[in-house]
Amino acid sequence: PAHYALLPLLHEPAEYPLRLLAPCTYAAGAALAVAATDARLLRAFTRLDLAYLAGFAPLELAASWLLPALAARLPFLPLMLTSVYCAFGVVRASWLHARLFFAGE
Repeated sequence: PAHYALLPLLHEPAEYPLRLLAPCTYAAGAALAVAATDARLLRAFTRLDLAYLAGFAPLELAASWLLPALAARLPFLPLMLTSVYCAFGVVRASWLHARLFFAGE
């Protein structure tokens, strides 16, 4: 989530493919690395976590296409929406990691 929050800084049309490819590549690599080193983290994912991750697709659609067209007077609305959504994910991931660490699961 925190990496995705930086992507609105790539705002040029020529950078859009990189904006899509970078988080997908990172997510795939991170999932493989976590599965290879600490599988209990993947087992700790709930349906809420998976729904949050799936929510990045509508967020990208809204922040890149819908909001700029509908709210031209509010140019920072897509950035704010992205930041708030990612903040929830960072807090949830921190809580999940702390729970696993202190519970000794």
